[in-house]
Amino acid sequence: MRTAMIDATERFEKIQEAVKARDRFLAEHPELIPFQKVIERRLRGAGSIENRMTILGSMMEEKLLQLSKTCLEARKTWASNR
Repeated sequence: MRTAMIDATERFEKIQEAVKARDRFLAEHPELIPFQKVIERRLRGAGSIENRMTILGSMMEEKLLQLSKTCLEARKTWASNR
Protein backbone atom coordinates (compact mmCIF):
# COMPACT_ATOMS: atom_id res chain seq x y z
CA MET A 1 0.00 0.00 0.00
CA ARG A 2 2.81 2.42 0.91
CA THR A 3 4.59 1.70 -2.39
CA ALA A 4 1.44 2.57 -4.32
CA MET A 5 1.23 5.92 -2.54
CA ILE A 6 4.90 6.64 -3.25
CA ASP A 7 4.41 5.72 -6.91
CA ALA A 8 1.36 8.00 -7.13
CA THR A 9 3.30 10.82 -5.46
CA GLU A 10 6.23 10.36 -7.84
CA ARG A 11 3.89 10.36 -10.85
CA PHE A 12 2.21 13.52 -9.60
CA GLU A 13 5.58 15.22 -9.10
CA LYS A 14 6.69 14.22 -12.61
CA ILE A 15 3.47 15.62 -14.05
CA GLN A 16 4.03 18.87 -12.15
CA GLU A 17 7.60 19.07 -13.51
CA ALA A 18 6.37 18.42 -17.05
CA VAL A 19 3.71 21.12 -16.80
CA LYS A 20 6.29 23.61 -15.49
CA ALA A 21 8.65 22.70 -18.35
CA ARG A 22 5.79 23.16 -20.84
CA ASP A 23 4.94 26.54 -19.34
CA ARG A 24 8.59 27.66 -19.55
CA PHE A 25 8.73 26.50 -23.18
CA LEU A 26 5.54 28.40 -24.02
CA ALA A 27 6.90 31.51 -22.29
CA GLU A 28 9.93 31.31 -24.59
CA HIS A 29 7.77 30.56 -27.66
CA PRO A 30 4.47 32.43 -27.20
CA GLU A 31 3.59 31.89 -30.85
CA LEU A 32 2.81 28.26 -29.91
CA ILE A 33 0.25 29.12 -27.22
CA PRO A 34 -2.71 28.94 -29.64
CA PHE A 35 -1.59 25.47 -30.76
CA GLN A 36 -1.28 24.37 -27.10
CA LYS A 37 -4.86 25.54 -26.56
CA VAL A 38 -5.98 23.41 -29.53
CA ILE A 39 -4.20 20.40 -28.02
CA GLU A 40 -5.83 20.97 -24.63
CA ARG A 41 -9.28 21.44 -26.20
CA ARG A 42 -8.98 18.22 -28.22
CA LEU A 43 -7.69 16.19 -25.29
CA ARG A 44 -10.28 17.49 -22.82
CA GLY A 45 -12.92 14.98 -23.92
CA ALA A 46 -10.59 12.16 -24.86
CA GLY A 47 -11.19 10.03 -21.80
CA SER A 48 -8.72 7.16 -21.75
CA ILE A 49 -4.98 7.33 -22.27
CA GLU A 50 -5.41 5.31 -25.45
CA ASN A 51 -7.78 7.92 -26.87
CA ARG A 52 -5.42 10.71 -25.83
CA MET A 53 -2.49 9.01 -27.58
CA THR A 54 -4.60 8.47 -30.71
CA ILE A 55 -5.55 12.15 -30.80
CA LEU A 56 -1.95 13.26 -30.29
CA GLY A 57 -0.78 10.86 -33.02
CA SER A 58 -3.36 12.26 -35.43
CA MET A 59 -2.32 15.82 -34.61
CA MET A 60 1.35 15.00 -35.18
CA GLU A 61 0.50 13.34 -38.50
CA GLU A 62 -1.49 16.41 -39.53
CA LYS A 63 1.46 18.70 -38.72
CA LEU A 64 3.88 16.42 -40.59
CA LEU A 65 1.65 16.55 -43.67
CA GLN A 66 1.59 20.36 -43.44
CA LEU A 67 5.37 20.43 -43.13
CA SER A 68 5.74 18.11 -46.10
CA LYS A 69 3.47 20.32 -48.20
CA THR A 70 5.41 23.44 -47.18
CA CYS A 71 8.73 21.77 -48.05
CA LEU A 72 7.39 20.70 -51.44
CA GLU A 73 6.21 24.24 -52.18
CA ALA A 74 9.58 25.65 -51.09
CA ARG A 75 11.39 23.17 -53.33
CA LYS A 76 9.22 24.16 -56.30
CA THR A 77 9.86 27.85 -55.63
CA TRP A 78 13.58 27.24 -55.30
CA ALA A 79 13.67 25.20 -58.54
CA SER A 80 11.75 27.85 -60.48
CA ASN A 81 14.18 30.57 -59.32
CA ARG A 82 17.30 28.73 -60.49
